[in-house]
Amino acid sequence: MRLLQRQFFGRITALAIVAAAVWVHTFSELPADWLWYSLWLLVVLGGVVCWRIPASAYVMVPLMAAAITLWWVSAAADQRLAETLPTTDENRVSRVEFEVIGLPQQTPSSLHFTARVRQSKPEALPSTIQVNWSAATWLGPYSKPVKVDFPTVSPGQVWQSNMLVKTPHGYQNEQGFDYEQYSFSHGVRALGSVRGEPKLLFTLPWWQRSWSVMAQSLRYELRKAMLPYVQSYRYGGVLLALSVGDQNSIQSQDWLVFNRAGLTHLVSISGSHVTLMAVLVATVISWCWRRLRYKRVALAEYWPAQKIAACVALLVAALYCTVAGWGVPAQRTFLMLAVVVGTRLASVSWQPSQTLALAAVLVVCLDPWTVVASGFWLSFGAVTVLLLCYHWQGHAMQPKQGWAAIGSYVLQVLAWQVVISLALFPALGWQFHEISLISPFSNAYAIPLIGMVITPLSLLLMLVAPIEALSTVAQGVAWLAHVLLELMMRPTEWLCELPAASMAVAWAPWWTYGVAALGMGYAFLPKGLPGRHWGWIGLLPCLLWGRTPIAEGEWRADVLDIGQGGAVLVQTRHHALLFDTGLRLSHQSDVGDRVIVPFLRAKGITALDWLVLSHDDLDHTGGALSVLQAVPVRALYTSFSARAYFGREAALLGMVSPLLPTTAQHLCQQGVSWLVDGVQFSFVWPDASALRNKDSNARSCVLSIRSAQGKSLLLTGDIGVAQEAALLRQGLEPHDVVVVGHHGSRTSSSVNWVQSMQATWAIAQVGWGNRFGHPHTEVVRRWQRFKSVFIRTDYAGAVRIVTEGSGIQVQCQRQVRARYWQHPSSALQTSCDQTLRESQ
Repeated sequence: MRLLQRQFFGRITALAIVAAAVWVHTFSELPADWLWYSLWLLVVLGGVVCWRIPASAYVMVPLMAAAITLWWVSAAADQRLAETLPTTDENRVSRVEFEVIGLPQQTPSSLHFTARVRQSKPEALPSTIQVNWSAATWLGPYSKPVKVDFPTVSPGQVWQSNMLVKTPHGYQNEQGFDYEQYSFSHGVRALGSVRGEPKLLFTLPWWQRSWSVMAQSLRYELRKAMLPYVQSYRYGGVLLALSVGDQNSIQSQDWLVFNRAGLTHLVSISGSHVTLMAVLVATVISWCWRRLRYKRVALAEYWPAQKIAACVALLVAALYCTVAGWGVPAQRTFLMLAVVVGTRLASVSWQPSQTLALAAVLVVCLDPWTVVASGFWLSFGAVTVLLLCYHWQGHAMQPKQGWAAIGSYVLQVLAWQVVISLALFPALGWQFHEISLISPFSNAYAIPLIGMVITPLSLLLMLVAPIEALSTVAQGVAWLAHVLLELMMRPTEWLCELPAASMAVAWAPWWTYGVAALGMGYAFLPKGLPGRHWGWIGLLPCLLWGRTPIAEGEWRADVLDIGQGGAVLVQTRHHALLFDTGLRLSHQSDVGDRVIVPFLRAKGITALDWLVLSHDDLDHTGGALSVLQAVPVRALYTSFSARAYFGREAALLGMVSPLLPTTAQHLCQQGVSWLVDGVQFSFVWPDASALRNKDSNARSCVLSIRSAQGKSLLLTGDIGVAQEAALLRQGLEPHDVVVVGHHGSRTSSSVNWVQSMQATWAIAQVGWGNRFGHPHTEVVRRWQRFKSVFIRTDYAGAVRIVTEGSGIQVQCQRQVRARYWQHPSSALQTSCDQTLRESQ
């Protein structure tokens, strides 16, 4: 027992440190100072106990390490929180002098980069901001971006500009991307939108720049030198990503292919690339060092070739990781290599798992926010599985020779790839709600081709491109690398077109992932244990969970946080309805693709029974094309001609209309209703005369939903006061929950309407800081005056409404998943849980 304790003592301590860092990032508020004083007292007492009772160290030291980590991570978070944009400066223009510290990312009509504030007026701006410099050439969401020639912006430059500054604010939906977390973890505490024409003041000399800015400057110069050789190629952006880590250069459609094929880890700077370069350099240096002599004495006699090769390889790995942007996989690989080199130089023998554990601790120490990034868990998880595969495979007592040895090695690598893919399925399903079923096949040829040929060629291009005399060589290297990449992409695209290329995975309860971990742990145990391979069955619960069950006669609605627009998902026991699809943001982007489709996948919804588009305003129909492309829709209800609308929109976007002939199309006319799973759906507006109205808001579809127990929800689109009055004259009954008309505009929610609805909850889907001023203060007060709880999605995030017999449960995402880094507006929303108890 004591031997086992000693063997795993360090690894248990490392797990305690990582777990403590993760725990801090689940806090809704950082603890008060008195708690940390108490924690330090416990650390001191633990040290005394270890001194008096040495055997207790196996328990006390991990606990003390976790306590110190809790204090340190919380202190770092508290220091970052202190850099908050003052409320008085929110959404106001400031005059800012800033230094460019990040690698600029340019689109045809905009430029984005991270900057450090040197001085500002007014003062007290956060030190690190994200700058968005957009050209004044935007012609609408259907117009292709016009290429604009921006001034040269590079790290180390100091500019002065007027900026509209605001605190980062993002959508908050269940299992959705948390932009506020992303910004906070990267140290960005304010966003600045350029106003007017910025002025370049000067460029800092190299010796006055920080190490990080020097690294970004080097990346910028290398990318600048490579661009003339790769920008005309179809996959030139992939070559830039493989060499300087510029993943933003990869086209969005290529990311879809890489994700579907399970090759995302290869087109970013992964640990395998860094390791490969280190091994190649070490091999060359070792071979040369053994043959070099000084005064007829081999240099290897002064210093062993193995040690000098390891040191040089570590230096090359450090340079590569720096040029690549120092991402989590690169950090993990470099730190593991550093530990291996350090132990070799010290003549200490460490097991791979010990090296991995120390690397994890060092990564957390360097940046405590890496544990909230999926890359941390995928990177360390893949290496852990690889180590388990190595021990699981064992060693042959009679090694094979020749072609038999090569065949055995290939089969072993393929088996490892299948095992790694299976083991990472739960993590990929949790994070992306989709897993690639073709990844073992695509990785089988992509790993050796990208890792051993294309990546070295990309790095060679990076080295020769800055040398003008070697331009011919650079052209040849770029051509060869791109030809090989094109050849690799052909079978990859064919595999991705297969119907079974990937599988959607719904979000599952936490215990299913625990079952998966236990099952894989048993499967990786040494050979000879009975039924060891049956452990893989533990993956099935989390991969096949599907939709969360709903009782007969009940409904569940998710009012999504999509900014300024409308999108509500309503589910019954066996059916799903989507009411509106949010806003089209640009020619290439819309809310349907960014928010709604991922949300549907997370909920296990593979088809929609009904899609309702209340009216043809862009903030309600903008994401419809993406939704129709992603999931089958059995019936479409609109207040306009859907086929003409989508044909016109598809022509503007240069694509084929996704509206299938098999999709039934109907008008959402008053009197249309249906009953499914014990839930009544009824259109109460528009009537026949309203359908002829030229005002799209006036003919908005209004849908009433009632459970078997009479609990009701009213979806109102953008109707105004006149339509509300007409509905009241026609005898519309009160509703428990109302999604208020026209986002809370003063042209809707009249006094009679609010009083007659008798709603317990009134929900407004609005964008943070929207230019319309929605919801209007007078409208908010009106709903509150009649005892309705007014919920704003920009304050509360997505709102979930669940009927439970004679009651209704309402949850706000920003309260259910409250985190200390959230936008201050989260505190402005009345507690949904408290209002539920009051209503019952």
